Amino acid sequence: MISKFIFLFLVLFNLGSVYAAQTNDLYKEQTVLPSAMAEQSLLEDAFSESVEKVLVRVSGRADRIKGDVLAQAKKNAPAWVSQHSIVDLGELKLFGDERLPAKQVTVSFYPQSIDRFLSENALPVWGSNRPSVLLWLVEDHAGVRSMSGALSPSDLLRAVSLQAKEAGLAIYAPLLDDVDKAALTTGEAWGLFEDAIRSASKRYETDTVLVVRVSEFAGKVSAQANLLLPDTQSESLPLSSAEAEGVAVDVVSKLAKSFSDRYASIQGVDANSIALLDVDGIKTFEAVKQVERYLNSIGVVNGAQVSAVDGARVSFKVKVNGSKQKLRDSISLGHVISRLDVGALEPGANTIEFYKFNGVNK
Repeated sequence: MISKFIFLFLVLFNLGSVYAAQTNDLYKEQTVLPSAMAEQSLLEDAFSESVEKVLVRVSGRADRIKGDVLAQAKKNAPAWVSQHSIVDLGELKLFGDERLPAKQVTVSFYPQSIDRFLSENALPVWGSNRPSVLLWLVEDHAGVRSMSGALSPSDLLRAVSLQAKEAGLAIYAPLLDDVDKAALTTGEAWGLFEDAIRSASKRYETDTVLVVRVSEFAGKVSAQANLLLPDTQSESLPLSSAEAEGVAVDVVSKLAKSFSDRYASIQGVDANSIALLDVDGIKTFEAVKQVERYLNSIGVVNGAQVSAVDGARVSFKVKVNGSKQKLRDSISLGHVISRLDVGALEPGANTIEFYKFNGVNK
């Protein structure tokens, strides 16, 4: 019980559950700027810096928020601001090589404006329901290997944590206590022994597992990242940074892109389709509404409603923006319903998916 408390204390976000992190304030950003700036200049810089971070966070595509797209967004940013506030900070902040009095500007944007801009530029809109990630970080410094965790933090782990928070990613560090060390050795993590890694990760009940291996020798850095997805799927994330300072940025941006490709859709570009979901085990009206609310909260869903009721089995008609696979992947992040094998229930007319209700009927 105490280990679970420490683990939750070190999570990057204040979450009620390790599963499927609800990332708040996607459209809100804070910027620190020198107090000596004129207010108009202060706001212009704050809006410009904030809109870039928000667009990256909502789309998951840092590689696309640049050039003409970014220039146009910065031009439009003042019109997208729903509210802002300025607070004098009671401490000096570092700007370049000098410490100066500073102000913090908090900016909130209209979600509709941000989403519309992304869609107009064929960029995805990624909702707040995002996968939780357990990070096993292994570093090799001149042949000496070590793992980082909550009880054994490293500069790189801290850097990844800060980058992940800005990107809206829920990344957890393992405790790296005696239980973890017995379950997974440094050599097994470095060698990417998937069975051992997945077994050691079960303790933390996250949606996915990320293994990052960083080697530094004679001033040269190389890094590799492997994402272990549910159902024994794995994906290698291409990292290219040759400097230690850039590894954290590279890891987080590539992870965000992978998740955006998997869970987000491009409004008006991805084809709309209709999915019929049969959900068994629903016995009350409140349970029906719970499933309906959950389906409508999913980013790739444009609308979900009850289409038929047969005892404890309820059929939902779901309009999907994008592929049905994205719908399946997104549903798997929550635990309101879980997918059944095709043969688990007798198929109804045009039904393509079968699920069971995991909540409490009340």
